[in-house]
Amino acid sequence: MNIVNIYFIKHNEITQDLLDAAGNAIAPHYTNAISAVKNQKRKVELYCSGTLLKKCLQITSDEQFHIDENGCLSYPDGSRNFCLSHARDYTILAVSDDKNILGADIEEIPDNLSDKARHHREITAKRVLIPSLLSEYYAASLDEPVVFSRLWTTVEAVLKADGSGFYKDPLKNPELFDTWICKHIKLANHMIAVAMKNDDFTLKLNHID
Repeated sequence: MNIVNIYFIKHNEITQDLLDAAGNAIAPHYTNAISAVKNQKRKVELYCSGTLLKKCLQITSDEQFHIDENGCLSYPDGSRNFCLSHARDYTILAVSDDKNILGADIEEIPDNLSDKARHHREITAKRVLIPSLLSEYYAASLDEPVVFSRLWTTVEAVLKADGSGFYKDPLKNPELFDTWICKHIKLANHMIAVAMKNDDFTLKLNHID
């Protein structure tokens, strides 16, 4: 069975000293981006992305990877057996050990949603969930935060695996959810989804210091 390793860094483990020293450690694409942005959270996400690529895939130069117009990462030859994603507390890098294409996403599972937030999520669900997934959402009841996070990450992971992201409307392309198989795993109060073209894979979490 194929193992998809999900490497993760917790954002609160990243110090200013690490950000300041990033130029000596990770690919220039990420060090330049860290210098260019002002938002501290985004700086941390960029640092974590570059660090995961270095420590897990030995990527330290811009010539070793490609980012397309949809923001999808690949090797220069076009192969995409890895995928980055960010949420409030974590950055993850999912890597398939059999070199097959995958997509991955992570989403925080919120606590104590207000009525306004629930209404907004229902509107979002109607906009992005195909009928079979929308039925799951409406059946969720008290488990809504967990179920919504699982369904949302499913959509994101499938679109990333397809290489289109939200440039492709999931409601107009429901066949994607027959092509790609999703599996999920929880990381603290976050949901992670990984999509591949067969279900012969298992997910393994790996904390990176």
